[in-house]
Amino acid sequence: MLGERIKRILALFLAALTLSACIAGCKNVEPTEIRGIAHFFFTESGGSDFDARTAYQLDYADGYYTAVIKPAGVKEKKARTVIVDAEFVDRLEAVLTEYDVKSWNGFDEKDYDIMDGIGFTLDVVMADESEIDAVGYMEWPEGFGYVSSAFDELFLGAYKK
Repeated sequence: MLGERIKRILALFLAALTLSACIAGCKNVEPTEIRGIAHFFFTESGGSDFDARTAYQLDYADGYYTAVIKPAGVKEKKARTVIVDAEFVDRLEAVLTEYDVKSWNGFDEKDYDIMDGIGFTLDVVMADESEIDAVGYMEWPEGFGYVSSAFDELFLGAYKK
């Protein structure tokens, strides 16, 4: 009985803490309807230096988009979680459209002859439930450099705010 009571109190405390963190983080961001993207995850890693890994994630829940941003060269514990506005999501969608990233779906190419190279993963779930799933190691889809740079510019701008 006591164990269940403690679990309930802990669960309520964590729920209150999460809500207060969201409220604190959402002060300057208006709730928004879901845009074209429901979930976005991109990571690019190079070599054996784990801190060199870039990781960007975006998710929609309860009227807000939350981004988790871990730039290259930054330790995992310095990754930031930020609430982003509809303009941010619209800009991300524009990158996906401009470079026809939807055509990357199914890209899965790897050069196994290179031991300490660069790899990437992209996983996007659109609001209509269509997906873009691409992965590569020392192989990239057309326009990858431009897209990766555009992701960096967008997410690093939110990281620095």
